[in-house]
Amino acid sequence: MWIALLLFISLLGCGSASGTKGGITVSESESTQKSEAKSAEQVIEQNIESAGITGYEKLDLAEIEKEKGVALDDYLSYRFFYESDGLQIEAYISAPKSQIVTGKQSPCLIYNHGGNRNYSSLNETDTLYYAYNIGMICVATNYRGCGNSEGTDEFGGDDVDDVTKIVDLCEEFDYIDNSKMLIRMEILFILSILTYGIQQKAESML
Repeated sequence: MWIALLLFISLLGCGSASGTKGGITVSESESTQKSEAKSAEQVIEQNIESAGITGYEKLDLAEIEKEKGVALDDYLSYRFFYESDGLQIEAYISAPKSQIVTGKQSPCLIYNHGGNRNYSSLNETDTLYYAYNIGMICVATNYRGCGNSEGTDEFGGDDVDDVTKIVDLCEEFDYIDNSKMLIRMEILFILSILTYGIQQKAESML
């Protein structure tokens, strides 16, 4: 009898490739899949590096979480530098982790701030604000001569290249749906482009 009981117990332990966690049965294959699944940090960093970007850092959201009194466990933000016309341009990306690890592409908001030089330049909270409030990946850039970006702000001149370059960069990230990239432009950014266009046309008439 005892031999039969021991045999039965050993069959339960060895014959089944499953375990329990919190009362829920988890198969060995499911556990393996979870362990192999890439974290949101790994996905973002691998995409950044695949795009040829080496200067980047993950931002610590603990202070923002404490200051704003909001839970940011499901969000992450990075600051990185990309090349535009030979200049190193500062940019930020924030996203809900759940949209990065699904293996599916998600919509993205590209936020273009207003102002010039360091007026209205980006910091670590700007992209996070949109990612948190609209639940969407958000990318933004500090145009040349703004924030920690190299170069000189041309108030809507060649710094427009910095925007088109960040759009091209987003198209390389495999977690972003290229058909669902939304672009938000502050009024001062639009005015700077118009001002530059008028100035260039006037100079060509001289």
